[in-house]
Amino acid sequence: MKADTHHPADGTAGPGPKPAARPWSHPARSLAALLGQYRVIVEPTDAHTVRFLAVPVGRGFSKERTNLLLRRLPANAGAAAFVDGDLRYAGADRALARALSGPARQDWRRLRLPLRPGAVESVLCQVLERLGSPLAAPGRALLEAAGDAPCGADAPALGPTLAAIGRPIGRRRAARAFEMTCRRDLAVELAVAAARPQPPNAVVLWGPAGAGKDLLLRAVAHCLLDAGRVAHVVRVSGGAVAAGSIFPPEVDASLLAVLTEARAEPGLLLLAADLDACLTRSPACGSILCDAIDDGLRLLATCRSERALSQLQWMEGVARRILPVYVGTPDRRTVQQMLEGLAAEAPVPVEPTAVHATLRLAYDACPEEGEPARSIGLLAAAIARAGWHGGRVDPDAIFAVPQPQWPERLEE
Repeated sequence: MKADTHHPADGTAGPGPKPAARPWSHPARSLAALLGQYRVIVEPTDAHTVRFLAVPVGRGFSKERTNLLLRRLPANAGAAAFVDGDLRYAGADRALARALSGPARQDWRRLRLPLRPGAVESVLCQVLERLGSPLAAPGRALLEAAGDAPCGADAPALGPTLAAIGRPIGRRRAARAFEMTCRRDLAVELAVAAARPQPPNAVVLWGPAGAGKDLLLRAVAHCLLDAGRVAHVVRVSGGAVAAGSIFPPEVDASLLAVLTEARAEPGLLLLAADLDACLTRSPACGSILCDAIDDGLRLLATCRSERALSQLQWMEGVARRILPVYVGTPDRRTVQQMLEGLAAEAPVPVEPTAVHATLRLAYDACPEEGEPARSIGLLAAAIARAGWHGGRVDPDAIFAVPQPQWPERLEE
């Protein structure tokens, strides 16, 4: 079916906030699969608009299914939802009846619903719940199982910039990270440091690539959530904050928008991956970061390298407020324990000898580093292949995983 590229005219046209790496109009694959099971067709029309065809609704409506259109609005306007203009409601829910009294134009009627800003999955859940759709409960359960934040009243009220480039981290996802990490004791200690009322209380992790910094970041978030020190967790990437900016003042403005919106939501913990990617050496950058920390922002971040960390050390005010922590590569025995845990939870049988084969192949390819990311990725690939073709994971399955074939590195 050809997508209708017409947008409802509601006077809100204009450029939206900086888009995320995945367009706002593209739901997650897991949710798209669920919609397909209910025979709902998803048609993105542009980066800010998506149409859902034949969405089931609850009782009291004039028809069992309706077309639904969601649109992210500019600046701080959040999102808007539209349904078929001929959809009527005869039930007893007065609030729902008022929601269907919005203006109608060219076969679309705007719903009068206060929608919290967020990803398209979150906004869709809010609309489905209000319409009493049978899709609402499984959709919400699917997002929570995937580690996303709740999409109902408990979801954080993110600003437009943070909603566009941030990703909510739910309790299940954070708890899963705590179970997988080999540094649980360190995660608890870092949580204590991040909960301090006085600086240094902004934790910044640094170390070699593949050492497990991002996983440790989420494990610390679990400790803070479990202790009740924070209520919500949102992850952003320093690269996403700086994307599209050419001059340092533009990067500073993007950083200011993200930190301001993070401070506006009480109990929010901000996880910033590759924080150095959005830091400049301008005086404004250091002042922005210091003000946010002094105003109570809970910040956990990573840096890409020791040289990247020096950008923070160069700003004396920032250096007094952060706690840099080195995360080194775990030893081979620790990596083996992580692989055994991954094998125990695999949906297909994994032979113990496959774990040893994984270690051998990963360390042969990178004998000096042998980072856990390489080993875990190799075993996960073998598990995925076994699940696709059917069968079990043995040493032959490990050695059958296609290896990266990079061209020879050219001299600079």
